[in-house]
Amino acid sequence: MTVAISGQDGILRNVDYQTPTTGFSYTVASGIQVVILKPLALLAAGTVTMPLSPSDGMAVTISTTQTITALTLSPNTGQSVSNAITTLLAGGAASYLYRAADTTWYRVG
Repeated sequence: MTVAISGQDGILRNVDYQTPTTGFSYTVASGIQVVILKPLALLAAGTVTMPLSPSDGMAVTISTTQTITALTLSPNTGQSVSNAITTLLAGGAASYLYRAADTTWYRVG
């Protein structure tokens, strides 16, 4: 895990860099706000599971340096994901915001 300060908004962010292979399964750890997937080449499939105990208003951004053809974005226990991405192109990213009132991750970018 790396802590980074964004040059654009000055907000402290917890970043996790991963080098997945096809068929990967990754669960976002508590407190991680940015996940950077850096596979060596295009990946056929993989799964990212959202954090187990997010706080209201928590945001998670997932990005990749290579295309992931079949990406499954899964909620954790007792959660749901609205408008879950199913693929992520090289250089692409998707951001989700958690709303505790209905235990749902909403896509915001």
